[in-house]
Amino acid sequence: MKKILNWVLDATLVCGASVMTSCSSDNDDNPAQEQAKKNRKEFVEHTLA
Repeated sequence: MKKILNWVLDATLVCGASVMTSCSSDNDDNPAQEQAKKNRKEFVEHTLA
């Protein structure tokens, strides 16, 4: 029983580690992020006006 529990724990840790790694990088030259920043700025300016 303890051996099965160890296998389940190992599998959970391996799967959890694979989920925590992402496929994309956090580069600042991402056009979607730049557009989101622009949209946020315009929204704030619009709501304050």
